[in-house]
Amino acid sequence: MKLCENCGKPTPIHANYCDWKCHVELAEKLGGEKIVPNGLPIVCVKVDGTMMEHESADHPTYKFPVDIEFVGIHEPLLDWDDSYQPQCHALIYTDGNIALTMYEHSYAMWMLCDGKHMYGRMWDPGWRLTQESIEKIVKHFNENQ
Repeated sequence: MKLCENCGKPTPIHANYCDWKCHVELAEKLGGEKIVPNGLPIVCVKVDGTMMEHESADHPTYKFPVDIEFVGIHEPLLDWDDSYQPQCHALIYTDGNIALTMYEHSYAMWMLCDGKHMYGRMWDPGWRLTQESIEKIVKHFNENQ
């Protein structure tokens, strides 16, 4: 049995904290910096205690998170693969026609093709920005040009 590093409650042997709340509370107690430019909940705590609303919120041009969905064709044997689950990228640039995002320290570029959908992650065209995310990007661009 192992104890939570924040509250001292029993926790699984593979975990340092009994839950996410305790992880964030300890980072706060230790004086970790908060990076939440959009006021969103903390979803990432770096090893130095920095708490962020997105894993890339500390990027110098980070705007806000956007959601990506898989729209390609699943091969029957790959249906079990959870890498096809929706992804939350960080928008770091847009000019209204393209968007540059980051996910797990990799860049992806998207192009507004038909006025409605942003496609084009160069290495995997089976993905696109959700309609809600496109609307957020367009609104952001129109308000900041």
